[in-house]
Amino acid sequence: MKRKFLLLLILMLIMGAMLVACGQPTPKQVSSAPTLAPANPLPKMQKASGEKAGGEGGGGGAEAPRGPTLINPGGLPPAPQASNSMMLAHLGQERMVKVKDTKGQFSILFVDSWKQGSGSTPGSLRSSQKDWYAEAEAINAKGKTPLQAAQALNASHANGIAGYKELALQQGNIHALPAVSLIYQYEAGTNPVTGKPLRFVASQVFIGGGPANKLGHVTFIAPYAYYGDLSEIFDKVLAGFSWK
Repeated sequence: MKRKFLLLLILMLIMGAMLVACGQPTPKQVSSAPTLAPANPLPKMQKASGEKAGGEGGGGGAEAPRGPTLINPGGLPPAPQASNSMMLAHLGQERMVKVKDTKGQFSILFVDSWKQGSGSTPGSLRSSQKDWYAEAEAINAKGKTPLQAAQALNASHANGIAGYKELALQQGNIHALPAVSLIYQYEAGTNPVTGKPLRFVASQVFIGGGPANKLGHVTFIAPYAYYGDLSEIFDKVLAGFSWK
């Protein structure tokens, strides 16, 4: 009787152990829970105005959008990544040189490494590189203030140029000289690959405070994709304008 009882007890212990073992998953049954991404991931921080885009490696455009200034309405794009040239990568480091007009009416600062020469009108000065340039001259005011001159140019749709679109008309000063700029985009030529019109941005600045019935007239032109970056140089050129 005792022997049967002991055998029964041993049998019950063995069955209990087997039940416990069956309740535990084998290594093949264990699975790792997937790592879930946040339902609303935090947005990436935007670069501050003027900070180099793309980090130190230059992966993006040369400059983040700048402005507004007398010659930059703000919101213009940085130069495309594929065209991040050495010139654009060293914006703000150029050596500037003072240039005087032939009549001795004014002087201006141009980029020393750019090509210097005569502008599109008699007596005007031009500094250019690639597809962009700065041009300065003294013009007959015809009784107009800087604001009136800029407004008249805007009313003419910049003399009927194709694709004209006003971006900004801004008033300011250059070392206490009253100044007004008209910034606009226009079209010239076509892209040989896409066949679409090429867009440019121009800024024409009229400056008072000079000789009687004279206005300083400074023009900046660059392809739309590069104007935002180049405006840092253009700002320095414009700041260098002074009457004699």
